[in-house]
Amino acid sequence: MKKTIAIIGMGNMGGAIYRRLCDSMPPEQILVCNRTRPVGIHTKSYFSSNINDLASRADCIILAVKPQSLDELIATLTTDLSKKIIISILAGTTLTTLQKKTGAKKIIRAMPNLPTQVGSGVTAWVATSFMSMKEKNFVKEIFNTFGYEIQLRSEAMITNVSVISGCGPAYFFTLIEMMSAAAQRLGFSAREAEKLATTTFLGSAKLFATGSKSAREWREAVTSKKGVTEAVLKYVKEKKVDTIFYQALKAGIQRSKKLSSS
Repeated sequence: MKKTIAIIGMGNMGGAIYRRLCDSMPPEQILVCNRTRPVGIHTKSYFSSNINDLASRADCIILAVKPQSLDELIATLTTDLSKKIIISILAGTTLTTLQKKTGAKKIIRAMPNLPTQVGSGVTAWVATSFMSMKEKNFVKEIFNTFGYEIQLRSEAMITNVSVISGCGPAYFFTLIEMMSAAAQRLGFSAREAEKLATTTFLGSAKLFATGSKSAREWREAVTSKKGVTEAVLKYVKEKKVDTIFYQALKAGIQRSKKLSSS
């Protein structure tokens, strides 16, 4: 990547994006804008608290501020962004809104999730029609440094992907909490219970990541006929947990739509 990238906002996600980019491109090509200089910024990365300073220097600008801070940010912006690539990770902020407020045309609306911090994230994204294929490939290069990227067929899919990959890490952590709580009720100490749950899930994920079997094939490999695993999974199926989970995701989608329209 030879273009200069500016990151506006260095919160949890902005900081994670900066660290991932530093692993894949020269730090001097990464510009950082924040109210105060963040700890850990490479000495070769240009820093400024002035958004116009950075916007004038950058080929691509990543907006990583909080959605409610966008208007305040735009109020101070005088730089022409019409030829810049803008990547927004602002939740609930549509491409149309971003175009109107920034005056930019080449805009990406993206949703990276929490595991981006360790380079194992999922970034779903959608682009305006002004983006060329070459520019989209450049954006893909950026997102590939975060983990897995997926270009969505339409902006409407952002809402759906938010409840799957965006919120997904919380479901995983909830499973660990539930498994730990159940283990404690079965006589294990809090430390033992958490270790049992965490190691089991992480080990299973590593096994699945080998790609040698599908999730179904691995599940069947663990499940013996008339065995303990089968009894547990049969109970889960009888209680229609899969249906309950799907309904829960639908509730999340409805909430996301409500927040976006408010």
